[in-house]
Amino acid sequence: MLSCREVSECASDLIDRRASWRIRAEARLHLFLCQHCRRYVEQLKLTVQALRSTRRPEPPVDAGQVLDAIDRAKHSPHL
Repeated sequence: MLSCREVSECASDLIDRRASWRIRAEARLHLFLCQHCRRYVEQLKLTVQALRSTRRPEPPVDAGQVLDAIDRAKHSPHL
């Protein structure tokens, strides 16, 4: 069975389903017996869900693209 420390170290892999079947089985047993780790993993799940549901910011505009647009605008006959 995993220790509390081992459960906390692999909690992200457990939530993201990247942990091996052996780790998942040992963690499940530990979580059945340890209320503190159950709370920790549940809070981590909620945090991950909240972060995944937030809107991702737009990537910053490349400064080179901005300068190119300004240069094109200066040479545009529409000005």
